[in-house]
Amino acid sequence: WLNEFRRTIEPAAAGMAALRASVEQRLHIKQKMAELEEVCLRGMAGDDDIEEYVDADTAFHDAIFDASANPFLQSVAQHIGEAMAKSRKLTHKVPGAEERALPLHQEVADAILTKDAKGAEAAMLKLFAVVEGDLEEVFTGIRER
Repeated sequence: WLNEFRRTIEPAAAGMAALRASVEQRLHIKQKMAELEEVCLRGMAGDDDIEEYVDADTAFHDAIFDASANPFLQSVAQHIGEAMAKSRKLTHKVPGAEERALPLHQEVADAILTKDAKGAEAAMLKLFAVVEGDLEEVFTGIRER
């Protein structure tokens, strides 16, 4: 249910961020994307820290919610933060998850940075398709035990 909810609100937030973000907010999104990339690359190289990954991914998505300039979306993001962290910890365990998700996060960031609202929404939807596939893999493995 969380992903259904996120799939509803996060593409909208990304689209709004593309249209509404200030210069400072765009720079913040760019910085959070660079931090997420750094954490992911270290993880792919074997220096894996799940808490660091969850924090970096959360910070990236929070920066998008902040840049949406919609106080209702910002409030919702704060309220579902714990559930989102648990979801991230699950998908982080799936082999290749970071390799699949990283370029899609970059696609979201690039669309926001270039003020492409439709592109930001589409990229976020692509990201969720991958996340949902990873979660399905986790849950299939649990059911098979």
